[in-house]
Amino acid sequence: MRIFEKVHSSAVPSREFQKVLSAFCRQSSMYPSFILITPLRSYIEKWGEIPVPRIPREAFLHPDEKYFLLIGLSYHAIMPRKEINRLLLRSIIAKTFGINWKSPLVSQLSGLFSTIYSFTKLVSKKEFKQHCKDALRWACAVLETQRHQLNLAEFLYVYYRLLNGVQENSEYLELAKNVKNLIEDKLSIEEKMQLFFYLLSQIIRRDMFNERDLRNFLNQYSISLGSPYNEEKERSWGRNWRAEKKKSKEITPEELQKLAKIDQQNALELAKELDKNLGKKEKEKEETRTAQRKEKGFLPGYSDRLRMYQKLLSQRRYIAAVRKVRLERILASLEIRPSGKQALAIRGQTVWEIGDDEDELNIEMSSETFGYVIPNLTTLRNLYEEDEEGQKRRGIMHFELIIDTSGSMNGQPLETAIDIAIALIEKARKVENSIALVTFSSGAWEGLPPSFEYDAIEDIVLRLMADGGTNLRGALDIVDSHLNCIMGLGAIFLLTDTAIWDINKQEVQEKLREWARKHPVYLLAITDELYEETTYALRNSAIKLLKIPPTHEAPWEIVLDAYEEL
Repeated sequence: MRIFEKVHSSAVPSREFQKVLSAFCRQSSMYPSFILITPLRSYIEKWGEIPVPRIPREAFLHPDEKYFLLIGLSYHAIMPRKEINRLLLRSIIAKTFGINWKSPLVSQLSGLFSTIYSFTKLVSKKEFKQHCKDALRWACAVLETQRHQLNLAEFLYVYYRLLNGVQENSEYLELAKNVKNLIEDKLSIEEKMQLFFYLLSQIIRRDMFNERDLRNFLNQYSISLGSPYNEEKERSWGRNWRAEKKKSKEITPEELQKLAKIDQQNALELAKELDKNLGKKEKEKEETRTAQRKEKGFLPGYSDRLRMYQKLLSQRRYIAAVRKVRLERILASLEIRPSGKQALAIRGQTVWEIGDDEDELNIEMSSETFGYVIPNLTTLRNLYEEDEEGQKRRGIMHFELIIDTSGSMNGQPLETAIDIAIALIEKARKVENSIALVTFSSGAWEGLPPSFEYDAIEDIVLRLMADGGTNLRGALDIVDSHLNCIMGLGAIFLLTDTAIWDINKQEVQEKLREWARKHPVYLLAITDELYEETTYALRNSAIKLLKIPPTHEAPWEIVLDAYEEL
């Protein structure tokens, strides 16, 4: 029976082990301090571990000991080397094969990439070339008996032989050469990851029909990046690899943006954990509130508080960085967005022909000009050209953003609200309108009074979080103070899921109706199901209700369309 051992690298008696360890750490600028785990397990649970078949005790390493030692060291110095690379790998694999990024197979395929990548890099280094050849010869000898059982086994056999200078007569030889050239190329590491799994996607998909054999194979020749066991349980997958402490610098916000470009949802999940700084009691309170909301169903949270402050805005660096990736898409969409009607002016008439849009036919002008209307002969339509003077809406000088940040907005509704708010901020920038921000949950908070500081207000919006009850009353006086200091009209945008606790309060209804008599007011309902009390409270008012599904692909388009048609 094999005995489980955990030994520090300094206590390993093998002379060749210490020589390889010392040379590797010297070249990689690592301190030679690792924990060796045995018997060999198929995963690294946390940084600093190296799983091996046995503790090396003889002067010279056995080939299998050398194989897994080189993999373990390379994981810390070559690939993934950084925590962000491990996370990028997970997201790319999950996207490529349509599987959950927390699944065990994702961990194992991550290990496959790191193993192949590491040996490709090491075999070109003079000091490690012979060690690599010894390790790869051992792997090929074992693979010889399995190469015809799985497509991936055949590819790995051909690839390892290629690294050892032997071109195997196989249908996978050309693929192996392409993968080797890819790894040696000067592409970014994200591009290499994506192209690697693109090249191998067909053979991996074929092997995935027998996932059990595929996973057993991967366990034999690579080490998973994170434990493949219990990873599907909440908060347990790879937890020892992840930056959890406030002062940890394992992942920077800029690095997390790379992950967001691949998978926005997973990056947001991770960003929230990285930014989290709540004490144990606060977590328990939030869990209690969440449980109560579930028991009561679709109800807004109660609150008597009128004013509050957004918590820890300065510390929400990660979630702001992730959301900033979406900003690029919104800006690109606005750039190609056609000008609204207010940006066009009639510059005469041109011929209207059969087949053109019937709404464009100007019957009055046609009959006035020719005396009768004959298609293609005496029909006219208006000719519009861009009017620079029309770029700014007549009378509208200010945008007022009121965003619901209560607990019921948590998740996709808030992310949708943020996207819409960013688009409105950019719209205000384009037409040189002032803009202000107010948020409300258990109380109201003035994010920014009327100003032209578009970048500042965007930065605040990108950091918003959802928590607490729903109390709109606190926002009334703040918004009033904003509207009293602007000239002309102000377009008011209230972004909410409509679950507003005090919407039936007389003072709230009267104030909303007062605003709507003086200014264009839009209630942007970011929900699949309108809260009945809010719908009832706003009946027969001049408030424009726009229902926006939280999962809509480009929700800001709905809002801008409605605004431009005003």
